[in-house]
Amino acid sequence: MTRILFVLEKEKLIRIGSDKRDARRRRAIATPAGRELVKTYSSQLGPYFNATFRTLSRDDCASLQRILREVISSMDSAETLIAGGG
Repeated sequence: MTRILFVLEKEKLIRIGSDKRDARRRRAIATPAGRELVKTYSSQLGPYFNATFRTLSRDDCASLQRILREVISSMDSAETLIAGGG
């Protein structure tokens, strides 16, 4: 995840800053160029995603979101573990 954020920052689509509540955390903030890119892709991909997931129930969508968040969290933990040599 960190590598992806660094690429986005290099392309000036986000800026990475400190979290005011937790100094150990970093925050990714979309730049105007990043927001514009999201707007462009959202309008192009929205119909595709709507068609792709239209058969899922609300419960299935909620489960999918929960699972994806857990996977992302696990990826972040693994990256931290690997970076630390553990």
